[in-house]
Amino acid sequence: MLYDDLTNLENLAHDREYGLKLVQKTPLKKLLGLLHYAGDTEKRQKAARIIGSSLQNNPESLGTVRGTGLIRELLTILKEESNSAVKASLIFTLSAAVAGKDEAKEFFDANGSQFLRERFGKDGVEVQGKCATFVEDVLSRHRLLSGVDEEISQWSRTFQDFLQSRPLDITSEKVLAALMYGLSLALANCNRTLKREAGDVCHTQNNFIAWLADNVVAGGHGEVMDELLREARHKVFGNPKAARKAGWELEERPTKDEL
Repeated sequence: MLYDDLTNLENLAHDREYGLKLVQKTPLKKLLGLLHYAGDTEKRQKAARIIGSSLQNNPESLGTVRGTGLIRELLTILKEESNSAVKASLIFTLSAAVAGKDEAKEFFDANGSQFLRERFGKDGVEVQGKCATFVEDVLSRHRLLSGVDEEISQWSRTFQDFLQSRPLDITSEKVLAALMYGLSLALANCNRTLKREAGDVCHTQNNFIAWLADNVVAGGHGEVMDELLREARHKVFGNPKAARKAGWELEERPTKDEL
């Protein structure tokens, strides 16, 4: 299949009728074949995007692929893929595919969330950003499934550690947004109302609270990031003026013997 043909199909895939046609058995098999075997990176990326765009917000397309094992196959392809751009597109496709309860159960039963967390820790910013978007879009919608609350807790810790480990950038924005909105319970420990809703699912680390307070005070991270930080501060502390004081008091300090 020529590159120009794939580009045209990617544009058509956003249309619900064409999207439905593209996930029928024969065309879907051809697209998956490209993902498995095409030597050209851009062709593999296009194939992933076509499938994802065909499924995204398209109930008829999702119904067509339900029960076909598509999610497990996409995970297998993702595990075999070495190119970051293709990986990112495959994660987008998974996000579009894991829409309903049945698809989510297939994803979690296949340890898909654990695998994405491994990739988040090992791959670069392109994959990390897509993982954060996946978590924000998918996990909180499926808390009734067994094991999802534990995954939310694991992602919460992973995201808090990530944000503290590097300079703030566009990927940090996606991670903080996922922590706040997708894992909206992750900042629950310091707010009584949220804590009643969250129970023991997520824990806000003391060092993350101090990091958050320090970065709100420092500012200068860009308009979007500064606004996210202020929103996160409000979720944690309730009273924005309490942020710096609470962060300082809760920050872990060395003992006298360690000084």
